[in-house]
Amino acid sequence: MKKLILMILLITITFVYSQEKTITMQRVESLHTVEAYPVGKIVSINELGDIFAVDSICAQVFVLKNGSNSWIKILGTSSNNITGIYSSPDNSLFISTASAGLYFSNNTSTYSLTQILVETKVFSVAVNSSGTIFAGTTDGLYKSANNGVSWSLTYEYPLKMTINQSDVMYIEEYNKGLCRSTDQGVTWEEINFNLPKETEINDIQINNNGTVYLSVKDNGIYKLSGTQWVTQGLNYANVNSIYAAKDGYVYCSLGDKIYKNIVAQTYWTEIKSSQGRITTFSSNSGKLIAGYTDHMLIFESTDWGSIWTTNGQIIYPTVLSLLTLKKYVFVGTDNGVYTSSDYGVTWSAKQLTVPVYDIELEKYDRIALGTDDGLYRSSDYGATWVKRTCPVRQIQEVLFTSDYKYYVSGYWGLYKSSDYGSTWTLVPDGGHFSKPYDIERLSSGRLFIADEHSGVWYTDDESNWTDSGLGIWTTNIESNSFDDIYACVPGALKVLRNGQSTWSTCFSESVYGLYVGSDNVAIVGGFGKYYYSLLGYVWEQTSAGLPASSGIGKVERDINNYIYVGYTGSLGLYKSNIPLIVK
Repeated sequence: MKKLILMILLITITFVYSQEKTITMQRVESLHTVEAYPVGKIVSINELGDIFAVDSICAQVFVLKNGSNSWIKILGTSSNNITGIYSSPDNSLFISTASAGLYFSNNTSTYSLTQILVETKVFSVAVNSSGTIFAGTTDGLYKSANNGVSWSLTYEYPLKMTINQSDVMYIEEYNKGLCRSTDQGVTWEEINFNLPKETEINDIQINNNGTVYLSVKDNGIYKLSGTQWVTQGLNYANVNSIYAAKDGYVYCSLGDKIYKNIVAQTYWTEIKSSQGRITTFSSNSGKLIAGYTDHMLIFESTDWGSIWTTNGQIIYPTVLSLLTLKKYVFVGTDNGVYTSSDYGVTWSAKQLTVPVYDIELEKYDRIALGTDDGLYRSSDYGATWVKRTCPVRQIQEVLFTSDYKYYVSGYWGLYKSSDYGSTWTLVPDGGHFSKPYDIERLSSGRLFIADEHSGVWYTDDESNWTDSGLGIWTTNIESNSFDDIYACVPGALKVLRNGQSTWSTCFSESVYGLYVGSDNVAIVGGFGKYYYSLLGYVWEQTSAGLPASSGIGKVERDINNYIYVGYTGSLGLYKSNIPLIVK
């Protein structure tokens, strides 16, 4: 008895002081996907680099402040009536609507809006160099020289409008077609020239040297050359949008592609292909952005279209399984598997599109996946995955033993293969299992099963099963080199010591993910924290850097003793800043 007490005391002293530095967990930011924003149908960017965007049904406007990752709603309407966003050179913001008039803000901190033109449909907005605002409405062309305090009606019914650097205005008027004014809207001249008045204009743009471009419905792009509109290619095509940027180039979108045109050339070069329709362009602050309506992504380029990045919501995965091998980290999620070959610094593109419940190491560094679509195997460290024949489709657990036996468990029971997965046989369970979650085999050969409803059972001959006495829902089981076996149950971590017949409680708290290393260090994930112990007698915990809003579903340790924890609830993967050393 004294020897036992002394052993426990020594373990306690050694364990408590073995980790001298504080471990902080850090999210592996590189492991994420970019999914669609709720915005992007109409976009605009001001000189400050703040991006404005309208949602897919044109009912709300959001701002993404430069340097921020969060969209803030600045306008919500009761109907689908937002027609445009315009940012003036002094960063004033204008939002035009189909029924609520025109909104204005010169507060670049909050972009609080004031309704400055009411009860009219506003098609277009432009501001000249002196700050005079022009608004094209169903009533005609309004003009205001005092930020919308008062307005005067100056012309007829403009549909599209733009102003160049010399304050020359160009509009598409409902009855007269294309018109131009050189005196701030006092007088106008028709400039249809060789185009019919009834030509339907999608957009008017002016580049930095004053050249005027039109995108014409179902008839490509034209530019004004003297008194002629000259085709610029893409004939008979319905160009979605056109943009004349400060770099002197002209950009347009046609279907799911972005094209770029160099001044004095009539051909267009494809610079980006997407998976949906590009709707609008805007640029400022050295950035060119394009709104993408089908999935509401925003594409951004800082080198005028050579390289593009996709801006969307950063989504961290729900981690269902983890495995480390040498420098490799494998992460199974609710929608595929990711692989890192540099300890989690960079990641491969996601492979497969099914939940991956378990990742298991086979012989010769081959990797097996238990998925919602059966068994997969990789012999090249996750570069490719090959589906294997297996009678269990929704595989919860895969076990590969030292004597080259395969076990898989899931909704259809427990199966075994003795020929490396070529053939499978059902392991009889005596009716004890409904959904075996986890499998563990001790060095003695005893096989344990953790079941959703009936708890933990074991067998020595794979025919006769014995209740271990833990008759409650058990999600994870792991054993150490002494053949002690740990089990995660609701509200506690349990252990069945080798040679004992009853389970004891390590500690009473809800735990989920469970890892036991070859050095007998046990790590178990809780709610916003994880616990670790040598031999499971004395436990320490770490929570620094971890979100407390969800449970840690999976835990793993690599060859350098860094800890990885995988979260449920789309919180992603976390890694320790220093190794966990327990001697």
